[in-house]
Amino acid sequence: MIHNRADIRNANRIVIKAGTCVASTPEGYPSLLRISNIVEDVARLTREGKQVIIVSSGNMYYFILIWIYN
Repeated sequence: MIHNRADIRNANRIVIKAGTCVASTPEGYPSLLRISNIVEDVARLTREGKQVIIVSSGNMYYFILIWIYN
């Protein structure tokens, strides 16, 4: 059970939920700043020996495909 930030720091496995609202701007475009911050956090946690799992909705997959192909 997690009760405070110290419990999170001591966790070996961390799940990050990154939905469309987190990864996009109010105008509906990818927020490269937010996405790069998530990537940097995941890289840091991985270097610290943590196992990181990123969870997103099917909307995020669709959002990325639209962005790539437009």
